[in-house]
Amino acid sequence: MDNETSENVLADRDIKNLGGRTEIDDVDLYRLFNVLWSGKYIILAFVFVSAVISVLYSLSLPNMYRASVLVAPSDRLSSNQVSGASSRLQGLAGLAGLGGSTGDVDTIQLALQVMQSRYFLLRFADKYNLDVPLFAGKEWQRDSNVLIIDENIYDTKKEKWLRVVKGNKGSEPSDFEVFERLSENLQISRNEENGFISISMESLSPYLAKQWVDAIVYEINNEIRQKHILTADRNIKYIEGKLAKTDVAAIRNIFFELVEKEIQNKLMAETADEYVFMVVDPAVVPEKKSRPARAVICIVGVFLGGCLGLVAIFVRNFIRNYPGRQSGNGAE
Repeated sequence: MDNETSENVLADRDIKNLGGRTEIDDVDLYRLFNVLWSGKYIILAFVFVSAVISVLYSLSLPNMYRASVLVAPSDRLSSNQVSGASSRLQGLAGLAGLGGSTGDVDTIQLALQVMQSRYFLLRFADKYNLDVPLFAGKEWQRDSNVLIIDENIYDTKKEKWLRVVKGNKGSEPSDFEVFERLSENLQISRNEENGFISISMESLSPYLAKQWVDAIVYEINNEIRQKHILTADRNIKYIEGKLAKTDVAAIRNIFFELVEKEIQNKLMAETADEYVFMVVDPAVVPEKKSRPARAVICIVGVFLGGCLGLVAIFVRNFIRNYPGRQSGNGAE
C-alpha cells in the first residue's frame, strides 16, 4: 500500500513538471506580475520624471562641431627615402658624428608625437588665443556666425577672467587645463595600410573648428620644418669645423658631400609649404553637429528611470512583506 502511495506521488510530481514548469513557478510568476502591476504607476512616474530630466539635460548641452582634414606624407619624404646615395650619406653622417639627419624615416612619427605634445599645443593655444573659446564659449549663433562668450566666466570688455576659484583651479585656466581641453578636442587617427592620417578638431562654432584644424596642420608642418632647418645649420657648422681640421683629400671629399646634402635639405625645408603633411582632402565647415547625441541621452534616461522604478516597487514589496513587520502587526 505504501509503495502504491509513493508511486502516485511521484506520478503527480511528474505530471506537474511537464513542460519544465511547476505550480510553484506559476505561483511565483503570478506574484511577480501582481507586484509589477500594483506598482505600474510608480514605474510610469519614474520613467516620466527621468524622461523629462533627460530631455531638459540634453537640450541644455550646446552643439559641438568637428572638422576633419585628411593628410598624407609629403612627396619630399617619399623621394628622400629611396635614394641609394642618400642612404650612403646617412651612414657617413653617422660615422662623422652627426646625430640628427633631416631625412630621417621617422619624420611622420615625430610630427604626430609633437602635434600631441604639451609644448606644441600650449604654443598653438597661445598663438591663436584659444583659451577664451575653449573655456568661456557658451553657444554659437548661426545667423550672425558669432561665438557667444559667457560673461560670467570671461569679461570681454575688461578682458578679465571671472571664473570661481575652486581648489587648485584659479580664475584663469592653467596650462594643464588648456592642454587637457585641447587634447580632448584634437583627434588623430592613422591608417596603417595606406599611411593616410585623419586630423580633426571640435568647437562650438563649425567655422572655428575648420580654422583650428587648418591651423594645426600648417603649424606642425612649420614646426618640423624649422627643426630641420636648425638641424641642417648645426650639421653644416659641425662639418665645416671638421673640414678645417683635416687635410686628407678622401675625408674632405666625404665632408663636402655631407655639406652639400645638408644644404639641399635646408633649401628644401625653406621652400616646401607642405613639408611633412600633404593635404589630400581639405577640411570643410561641418553642417552637422558631432555631439551631443540627444536621442541616446533620452533613451538611456528612460531606461534608467524604468530600472529605478522597478527597484522602488521591489523595495516597497520587501518592506511590506518583511517578517519582522508582519510579526509586529500580528502581535498588535
